[in-house]
Amino acid sequence: MKRTTFTVAVPLAAFLSFALAASGGVVKNKPVVFPPKKGGVYVGTIKSTYDLAVTMKVSGSGKSAKITWLCGTGRAPTAASSVPIDSSTGSFKASYNLWKLAGRFVSPTQARLSLNDIGCGGSKGTTTLTLK
Repeated sequence: MKRTTFTVAVPLAAFLSFALAASGGVVKNKPVVFPPKKGGVYVGTIKSTYDLAVTMKVSGSGKSAKITWLCGTGRAPTAASSVPIDSSTGSFKASYNLWKLAGRFVSPTQARLSLNDIGCGGSKGTTTLTLK
């Protein structure tokens, strides 16, 4: 009978089993989540049909925010109160009859926001809100 040596196969198998154990068996790509600053105020402007000045005030707990925007001049501001902030993703979204918004925190001092307001002449766009 011929004897087979495993001089290469054994170290390779050991390395692969260690690599799989270290990675949990699956390689996972998770986005980095940035929480908002508790009590922080973020501001930005959307350039659209009208310039929409957007303000986001994060609650003291950091779990919700009030988002207001001005549609041009001479109109009352539109507000979305108690918009929940998902702590696992840093994202937020809300909608009503004539508008919808969505976004997420992309750094500790910035959030991206997308807004579509039909009641404001069909104004829509995105902006980066910056911590004031």
